[in-house]
Amino acid sequence: MVLTSPRKCGRPRVKAMVRTQLGVEVRQARSGKGLSLDRLSKIAGVGLRTIHAIEQGESRHPTEETLRRLATALGIPYRDLALAAYGANGSNGHARQTPPAGFTPPGRASMSS
Repeated sequence: MVLTSPRKCGRPRVKAMVRTQLGVEVRQARSGKGLSLDRLSKIAGVGLRTIHAIEQGESRHPTEETLRRLATALGIPYRDLALAAYGANGSNGHARQTPPAGFTPPGRASMSS
């Protein structure tokens, strides 16, 4: 946990640092390519603050478009980022989320048969 500036009542504000699998994957891919947050932001067309929030686990609901843009810019499969974001059972380990339309986790038959 990180202590930030004190609140008006005098108690320090505590900000939990919870990295998600998605954040770890994006950061590793970005670092592996030698890209700064700013450079990835420009290449992907995704806001720097959005990428930072994803890496820090503060953004747990990235849009499908954001994931696609990051995957393309990082040269990794969209499916890998979608799995990291939504997990094989539709959860990122924190809060249940609805995967993007048309996303089918590996090993599961499509429900639109």
